Amino acid sequence: MNTQKVSVLLNKLTIPIQITTEGLEEKRRQGENFYRIHKDKLNWKFEFVEKEKNSKIKILKNFSSETEASKYFYSFQLKRYFFEQYIYPFEQDNKDINIGEPHCSLRDLQEAFNRLNISQSYYSFNGLKKANSILLEPVNVTESKVFFIGEGEKIVVESPVVENWLAYYNTFKKVYKLYLLDKHFEFLLTCNLDAEKLSDEYIKIVLS
Repeated sequence: MNTQKVSVLLNKLTIPIQITTEGLEEKRRQGENFYRIHKDKLNWKFEFVEKEKNSKIKILKNFSSETEASKYFYSFQLKRYFFEQYIYPFEQDNKDINIGEPHCSLRDLQEAFNRLNISQSYYSFNGLKKANSILLEPVNVTESKVFFIGEGEKIVVESPVVENWLAYYNTFKKVYKLYLLDKHFEFLLTCNLDAEKLSDEYIKIVLS
């Protein structure tokens, strides 16, 4: 994967990205902040440009290759896109099931997945580890942990122990993003775009 390919894939989702002489950056109106990947001599950098602070640049991450930088930028943009276009709107349109609220219950979480038609292959509440899924594991009556189970049923991400409602919200977002990621790659295939699927390392970024 390279900057040219990432630009094509993200613009297909109407995520406004432009190619520059040094890399890729978000298209923004004049004076707005933006993220970019930028080649500086031999290294690539993921940067945040604060336009309202006289274009102050914050270096957020360094990479040794264009491929690494491109995959990271792609994953980061998908993460934001899924939240802004799907997760947040669902929360606003389904306030009756309390997603993200302190009184959210496990029944509410299940109802969210039912409304979205997300199959149980994407999640587990009973301790069953399944590849490419999210595991919600109770620690006690009031607290739980959340795991991302990757290829080969390996634990890729393990959350801290938190109150149940926070764990339910974390589970909701991660499961929905996993589901959307699969739908995204299905969409690219219908557009005759050859896009390699992301490894667990980069899926972890989408889910964060």
